[in-house]
Amino acid sequence: MRWISLVFSSSLIAIPLLTSSPPSSPMAIGIFSLGVLLLMDWSWEQVIGHAAWGIETRKDDIVADFYSFNHARWRYALAIIISGAMALSFSLSGSEEFDMVVLVGGYALFGVAAVVSTFQSRRRVLRG
Repeated sequence: MRWISLVFSSSLIAIPLLTSSPPSSPMAIGIFSLGVLLLMDWSWEQVIGHAAWGIETRKDDIVADFYSFNHARWRYALAIIISGAMALSFSLSGSEEFDMVVLVGGYALFGVAAVVSTFQSRRRVLRG
């Protein structure tokens, strides 16, 4: 599942870059943002290693739990909502400041969701 996520996120990043001419359309921005968010999710395994502090032998179990689709689908739904909000913001707003707030806020929210999900996975693994 993880490698499929890498290929999917990379293609979501590449397609808008290759098909839209500057300035990018809001739809291209939304697709690109979704690709970046999914790539962030894919690369989160390094952070999970720090969450395994004290139980390093169970790191693989935490990683498997984190990327299990049953536990990850809410993060994927959040990524779709955030990228849709970014596309909507770029299409409706005339203010670059507001667009940047939505962009930074969306990525920060997704980062918080990843941290919360990491600790939930750690707790589930510890419970067994």
